Amino acid sequence: MLDDIEYKKELLNKLKEECNEVVDAFNNGTSTDMVMELADVLEVINYLAKSINVNMQEVDNVAMMKKMKNVVLIKNIIWKKLKKERNDKIELFGYNR
Repeated sequence: MLDDIEYKKELLNKLKEECNEVVDAFNNGTSTDMVMELADVLEVINYLAKSINVNMQEVDNVAMMKKMKNVVLIKNIIWKKLKKERNDKIELFGYNR
């Protein structure tokens, strides 16, 4: 029987193995193969979450918050780029801002 630390280390090793299988499926397999391997990754992630007393809903919530934060960041980057391009065009035509 594995102790808690050994169990988590084995889960992390299994996650690496499953992620490598996803890459292999991407390079050599079909979309069905990829789906099967991605399901294996999710299973290991689920066990990892449980090993630290976290349920997958909590993981999903954090993922959603990070996604929303990234969307806002991307929108800000695009907005700044568009604003700079607009200002560059104004300068090109000799207008003052």
